[in-house]
Amino acid sequence: MEAKKLLYSFLVVAPVLALAGIGLHSRTYVDPFEWPQTGGDQLRINSYLDVVRDTDEQVQNDRVTSPDELRRIARRWIKGAGEGELKPLVPVSYDDMIVGGVKSQIFNSMVAVERGLMRQADGEVGNGDFRQATNDLLMAVHVAETLKYSNFLMVYRCSMMQHMALNRLDDMVPYLDSEQKSVLRKSLKKICRGTEPLNRIAHQAKMVYTTAVRLHENTEEAIRMAEKMVPSRSFFEQPALAKSNPAGEAATPVTETLMFSDLNNDAVRALTITKELEDKIAKILSSN
Repeated sequence: MEAKKLLYSFLVVAPVLALAGIGLHSRTYVDPFEWPQTGGDQLRINSYLDVVRDTDEQVQNDRVTSPDELRRIARRWIKGAGEGELKPLVPVSYDDMIVGGVKSQIFNSMVAVERGLMRQADGEVGNGDFRQATNDLLMAVHVAETLKYSNFLMVYRCSMMQHMALNRLDDMVPYLDSEQKSVLRKSLKKICRGTEPLNRIAHQAKMVYTTAVRLHENTEEAIRMAEKMVPSRSFFEQPALAKSNPAGEAATPVTETLMFSDLNNDAVRALTITKELEDKIAKILSSN
């Protein structure tokens, strides 16, 4: 009888003890996962959901409901990025390149706005409406800034789209009046941001790869898994980028600066296209 009472008492108390144990564990548990944290990444993704939904409703299969609706959506992208609501989708792992999943859908939605604006501008040029074509092309250039500095691959892809818009703008400069040229120059100056954003991407990439290396118990194995070390005279060896230290941290061991070859190639392409883009903008700004 006493044994039964003891058993029943234990059954009543056991859930309380279990909950207490869970509470204690939650307060003392140390998460071994270091940077990057995925919580912030999810918040960045969530901030795009409304504008992507709006875009997808108005732009379907490269068909736009109306020119004004497309401009309204473009202004949402530009305003969201300008106010810090729509932030670059920085990688949270070494293979996070925005080529699949929800991040890819966000990028494709932005591209749909880009293409729509450029097609719209082409039609306006054909009708001799250079003022509106200029405005639409400038919006296309600024929409691409939203995701541009997410990673090196995005710098390259977004810059290529901007380059196409700038080529159209370059051809139109002779047909613009002084007021339109002033608007054009003022808008394009905002695009020239130098290498500082690329420097941040380089720093983030190193942190991601450092985390990946640290996850391996065997450092030698991690080194063998890397395709190659950062080659000399590469993107990260250039004084303006590699030698700077954005976080002010101490020099890290060479095993913590491992990069895969595809990342290094993307970095070189990003730096090259950035220089070409700035040269194109400089040419337009110097036009009479």
